[in-house]
Amino acid sequence: MMNDEYPNSFLHVDSHINGDPFQIPETAARANWYEVNSGPWTIFDGEMPGAIGAWETCAEQYAWYDSIYTARWDATGGLAPVSIEGLYSINGDQLTIDATYHLEDPVTLTDIRATFFLAESDLYYSSTRTFDHVTRKIYSQNITLTNVGDSIAVQATLTLNPAWNPANFEVIAIVQQASGTKEVYQAAALPFLFDYRMSFAPLLKSVPDGSGEALFAGRVTNVSALADTLTLSMDTGFGWPVAFQVGSDPTWYADARAFPLAAGDSAAITVKITTDDVKRIGVGNFQCQSAVTERLGSVQLQVYNKAYSILFVDDDGINSDETPFITAFSQLGYLYKDWDVRNDHAGITPTSSNMAGFDVVVWQTGYSTTAIGTGAQGALMAYLDTGGNLYMSNMDLTTTVYPPNVFAVNYLGIFSRTLNVKGYTAIGVPGDPITSGMSIPLTFSSEIFNKVDNIAPTATAHTIFRNENGCSNALANQLAGGGRVVFNTIVQAAFSTSSADPNNNETVIERTIVWLTGQDVTSTPEGPVVVSRLTVAPNPFAGSTDLKFSLSPGASAGAVRLTMVDVTGRRVRTLLDGRMTPGTQLLRWNGADDLGRALPSGIYFTRLQTVEGTKTQKVILTR
Repeated sequence: MMNDEYPNSFLHVDSHINGDPFQIPETAARANWYEVNSGPWTIFDGEMPGAIGAWETCAEQYAWYDSIYTARWDATGGLAPVSIEGLYSINGDQLTIDATYHLEDPVTLTDIRATFFLAESDLYYSSTRTFDHVTRKIYSQNITLTNVGDSIAVQATLTLNPAWNPANFEVIAIVQQASGTKEVYQAAALPFLFDYRMSFAPLLKSVPDGSGEALFAGRVTNVSALADTLTLSMDTGFGWPVAFQVGSDPTWYADARAFPLAAGDSAAITVKITTDDVKRIGVGNFQCQSAVTERLGSVQLQVYNKAYSILFVDDDGINSDETPFITAFSQLGYLYKDWDVRNDHAGITPTSSNMAGFDVVVWQTGYSTTAIGTGAQGALMAYLDTGGNLYMSNMDLTTTVYPPNVFAVNYLGIFSRTLNVKGYTAIGVPGDPITSGMSIPLTFSSEIFNKVDNIAPTATAHTIFRNENGCSNALANQLAGGGRVVFNTIVQAAFSTSSADPNNNETVIERTIVWLTGQDVTSTPEGPVVVSRLTVAPNPFAGSTDLKFSLSPGASAGAVRLTMVDVTGRRVRTLLDGRMTPGTQLLRWNGADDLGRALPSGIYFTRLQTVEGTKTQKVILTR
């Protein structure tokens, strides 16, 4: 009745909870964010809640809804300070939402959040009842709009269940206050895409050494029934030189470029950002405009320059166990994105597409007993399968995630576990690239929180910390696809922040990230860890990439061998096999094997072998 009376200004979705067949982790998390633990419960514009009893008639419910709707309309005058425009598209089992939020009025909006709802109607519940507007997926992220005219593009890709019916989908975008009253400032039903679809994956790259190139691979498709002319361009947001290629055209274009595209056809896009020597995160928008519909769409790209990119997932609920990480990141000068599950994302953990492109994901739950659910496990496994790296700091994870669970065994490297053996000293393993030479007293906020586990490693993993009784408390695992994982059952807050190096929190985090990013960590059994660099830039690359390394006098005294191997360890190219002088060396690889044949896209490793040992670095080839 409300939809019929107010078709242009009344939007609603039903998020099921309390074990209902249509409950999902996202709806349970959103209910928890609103502190709603029973239903039915209705919230208008995020801030006007009230319970509705199943005993009330439809007319009684309508009267109540209408009174609140009228009060809200009177309070706002039917005006909103933010406008939303966007659309959604479907490609196979992936639904992509693109929306742009514009600040229209000179108001101060602090701590605001963009949220997408994917809902489905006409869902069978019983022989006499169906449900409409049922939430299937939710995506949220905090945004910033400061000055009139500010805009921000938000994109999300959601994986669809084959049992869902896209013909009954609704996609709704809102912007609301992320705390306090949680007021909704604007909402919009987004239409299905009808002209072109543009996508890039991943949306983020890093140039760890700076003064290099970041290459983004994308595609634009004409999904309409008409031929179109599409104009591609890049805004000036990055502040670095930008160029792009279209299809098989080898020319790099720095300015807008229009090209025809027949109905149903698509073209590959490569965007190249050339960075400088300044450590910062650069953000820019690649844009496409249709000549037929005049719609201007954009995809936001990010470059982490002169640093590895880190996604920090703060999953400790209302606690502040993220402090040791945030402090260390600041002290070490790391560039990172903070994904606060509860406060910034309404209880929603990142998907694999949210993690794509990050060099390292650091996921911490602190003292929280909340386990990493199956959805998060699946997202992490998908991320790691593409060569991602993970530091999992979770003291209670093995309470519910343990062998034969695939994530526990194949990714975390756990062969077996014994719960709550406790630990009062974290003792590093001699020769280990992360913990060699460490002996760190552990301090817990309370004895009841000392839940350190004994975790025996699988054949691919190894122990990096033991307690005073010799129990294995933390593991490092090398995955077949090139990814690396460190799993620590010692809560990070237990490590000292004031002890001398290497026996402190900062060094633990630094060495962990150094090892995860393959920064050529070597060590001696009784001595300190020594870190050198074997660098690859650009990485990923499409044409050629430079391999830079340094040789000590000792290394140059013997044979030097530099080879490329695939993820199975098979050698595909020998770039160097002989003697070289000490100092910095530079070689270039064009992505071909020893016979000059172009190798397929994928993950490879450059392997430098000298009399002093072997160093490796992951290389990603894109075609």
